[in-house]
Amino acid sequence: MSLDKAREEYLEVHKITEGTPSLNRMIQRLTDVTDDAKENGIDFIRALHAAFGLAGESGEVLEVFKKELFGYKYAGKKSFTLEALEKELGDILWYFTLMTEATGISLEKLYKSNAEKLKERYAYKFKLDEEEIYPDLSIPTVKVSGVEMTQEELKQVFKDRQEVNPFGRLPAEDESVKEILRYNDEC
Repeated sequence: MSLDKAREEYLEVHKITEGTPSLNRMIQRLTDVTDDAKENGIDFIRALHAAFGLAGESGEVLEVFKKELFGYKYAGKKSFTLEALEKELGDILWYFTLMTEATGISLEKLYKSNAEKLKERYAYKFKLDEEEIYPDLSIPTVKVSGVEMTQEELKQVFKDRQEVNPFGRLPAEDESVKEILRYNDEC
């Protein structure tokens, strides 16, 4: 298949799957969303401004690292300095504050809800009692991501997982273990 033919076929799929509304529909949707948000005490436009700002400034934090890693310099100076990072993090803080003000979400609530989310996601790291982690020990084998293993093998995977080094490398190079751990992370 030629590149032109592949591009033509791709553009057909793209046209069918694209969901960009007309300008009039977008304005109507923005009005509806803004009104709905206002009823819930949210300043949608300010929150949207903050969302755009957070996305952009997060990229600028990454840019500080990229410029150092790939040898770019700020006017001949080292690019990775605490000052450069502090400036970009300050911009993130500005937009973060705007978001919390526009939505009425408190830092206390964020700390609590995020901690709860992480405790649920990584429950096996918080629960030391194996009975809590593996509640149904009557099942002799389990199948995880196409790999069948005994409860004991699954327990060992989780124990190994707790010994992962700070860079996230697995102690075992066994592909089945890696697949199970990837599956666990996705759940």
